[in-house]
Amino acid sequence: MTFLVKVVLIFVALYPVVTSMMWVSGGVLFRCLEEPDRRTPEPTQWPGVTVLIPAYNEEAVIAISVEAALNADYADLEVLVLDDGSVDKTAAVAAETVGDDPRCCVIRALVNRGKADRLNQGFRLARHELVVVTDADTQLHPAAVKQLDA
Repeated sequence: MTFLVKVVLIFVALYPVVTSMMWVSGGVLFRCLEEPDRRTPEPTQWPGVTVLIPAYNEEAVIAISVEAALNADYADLEVLVLDDGSVDKTAAVAAETVGDDPRCCVIRALVNRGKADRLNQGFRLARHELVVVTDADTQLHPAAVKQLDA
């Protein structure tokens, strides 16, 4: 093989490795030296937040959703379970899950009027200006409320 062929083969073999190492090292350098620190210190006092959980025939999952909302790592939290005239035991299961926790209230409607109507009622009843809406089959992560940016 001629010298030129050997050089071309070495270039073809090493080019992907060398360029990938350059991209990785450039990304690491950017992360360490140039990228701004987006972490903000936790405030000394968090604003109050109301979590709305509209539910219709969610007997099987409402307990898990309410427990997850009440287990949120947040000091001033209100949870409103908005039952939309369920024909199953959604409201009863939610009330049993809440127990005597003063942060949570189950509001039962006698007639199904739809999610939008329940949410409008929830917004009217919310004690706090900041409101988080979650579905009845959703489990909030304990840090979810703190991670939301205004």
